Amino acid sequence: MRVFLWTIVVCGLVLLCAELYGQLFANPSPYALDNQLGWRLKKNIHHTYTHQDTSGGSYTAKFGTDSDGFRTFGEKSKEATNILVIGDSFTTDPFAGDSEMWYAVMATELSRQLKKEVFVAATGGSGYGTFQQLILADEVSHLIRPDIFILQFCSNDFVNNHMEWESSGIVRNQYMRRPYYIKGSSVPKFNPHPFAWFYRSSIFGYSRVLGRLDTAIQGIEYKIYEGYGASLPTKVLALYEQESIEITKELLSLIRKVFVGIPSFITNCNSTTEGPNKLWVELGKEAGFIPISAPSDAVLSESQLGKVVSVDGWHWNPLGNAVYGRELANRLATTICDKPQAVPFESSMRVHN
Repeated sequence: MRVFLWTIVVCGLVLLCAELYGQLFANPSPYALDNQLGWRLKKNIHHTYTHQDTSGGSYTAKFGTDSDGFRTFGEKSKEATNILVIGDSFTTDPFAGDSEMWYAVMATELSRQLKKEVFVAATGGSGYGTFQQLILADEVSHLIRPDIFILQFCSNDFVNNHMEWESSGIVRNQYMRRPYYIKGSSVPKFNPHPFAWFYRSSIFGYSRVLGRLDTAIQGIEYKIYEGYGASLPTKVLALYEQESIEITKELLSLIRKVFVGIPSFITNCNSTTEGPNKLWVELGKEAGFIPISAPSDAVLSESQLGKVVSVDGWHWNPLGNAVYGRELANRLATTICDKPQAVPFESSMRVHN
């Protein structure tokens, strides 16, 4: 019993020291827990992150948010073209500095082509699904009324939008916290898993040790499953895909309604045609967005893929962001010059907790 008690004490001290070290010396998380969204960008956070890309090179990223939780680029004014971007980790994670993100590069190139100042306010969250983006869009529409709205989409949004499908996978720190959309209802639904409360609690949410431990377990599971979860039966997968398509379509329509009368674009950071992602252009059009088709192809066609992504092999480093941003600006400028007509919609559907 004495040995057992000493073991508990020693393990507790080790965990406490590791937690203190993580809180004091590790890179701060840019996200905070949120009862409605699950997690959101912190306000007024400024930090320089150090990263590596897959070619082995290291680089720094100067990251910052304003008092409303936006990453911004340029100066907001009545004379400028003000753009609002809502997305996921490709928009908000600090894999590139504020002035190096794809939308900052896009703004610089647009300003040159249109001969007009361009201001960008970007928000969202790592791993966000379309429902979280809808809730956020409804919230920030009271803070900013942009001249142009851009929704940054990703292929995994279809999984993120379907609770049963996502919950069959390994990314517990997302599906345990994320609100899900129920068709025809404005009331979010959270995962009823008996341990979901723990993931949404400050005990887990602000612990660097528990977060790293969960990530490490996910890494082991990823190798076991050779992906983000065990393979689902064909019929079950087909059902989930179809349901996620219907949910995503409705969510996109609701986001578009928030910005009624404003030219709104949707761009996909992932060009894969596997699964439901092959329908993103069609769904975007049906919802009233103007799709800017897959400038991520430009990133993938760069001479060596390893030079345009971070060490995680997925998110873009500054070069990848620059390639994507320039390509998006070229396609966006052409569309703007064609003077697209805003798609009329009814009044916005407000989302409440």
